[in-house]
Amino acid sequence: MLRQCYVIGLAIILVIVRPVAASDANSAQAVIRTLINDNAALATLFADSIIELAGHDKAYVFAEKDATRYAVIAVPIKSNIDMTQIAEPLCRSRLMTPETIEIKKSLYATTDDNRLIKTVLNIWQNAGQVERVKMNTRILSDTGMVLSICKAASDDIHVSFTSIDETLLHQAEMIIARQLYDQAAYRDVMTRMNAYIQRNNAPEAKAFLVLAMLKQAEYELAFMLDEQFDSSALSDPWLEAEYQSVFAEAVDIYFTSALVNN
Repeated sequence: MLRQCYVIGLAIILVIVRPVAASDANSAQAVIRTLINDNAALATLFADSIIELAGHDKAYVFAEKDATRYAVIAVPIKSNIDMTQIAEPLCRSRLMTPETIEIKKSLYATTDDNRLIKTVLNIWQNAGQVERVKMNTRILSDTGMVLSICKAASDDIHVSFTSIDETLLHQAEMIIARQLYDQAAYRDVMTRMNAYIQRNNAPEAKAFLVLAMLKQAEYELAFMLDEQFDSSALSDPWLEAEYQSVFAEAVDIYFTSALVNN
């Protein structure tokens, strides 16, 4: 068995160096399929595995055999970006595929919000640990792809949680609110936080809602909502500082405008 694992590992290292014909590389899935078909050891290893899409331009395949996990991921080459820095973390994360399936089941049973699901999965993956990973990455210029192959012992895969709770969902919602706020998508912040407050009357959600209102110059509504919570109780130092700064600026603008108009 040890010899078999060694042979498979050696095959992975050798086969990834071989260029894949450009005519066979119409997609990331095709690149991986050609790679596997070109080598008997890989064909045996991934015989029962499906090459899955990962986003609109990436693909991966996963297998677990003899207490060892293997993953292959293909990502397109992009100008001015070192795609190996993207491919390798993605390959590591695909070693957590069995746990990902379970956490997704729990998520889909909880919500149908795709953005929330993606954010929770990112939190979950970043909290997990994959130790002692062996990895080989090659840039296949002829196909316009970067291929990463990685493997690790199944016992070296550790996840921090396997269930979804309100604390986790709240963390994800606040991450989304910050992303939208940083993108100046204030209407989206308002829509999302209004809906979230119906389920969770959290001060952080109200703070983001007030901030979005102020940025949209909806001052009176924002001032009314400000009366409903204590901004000094916010747990996020950035959010508290941003709230105090934007609110103070809005008060000056509001009352200066009122004086001019009167």
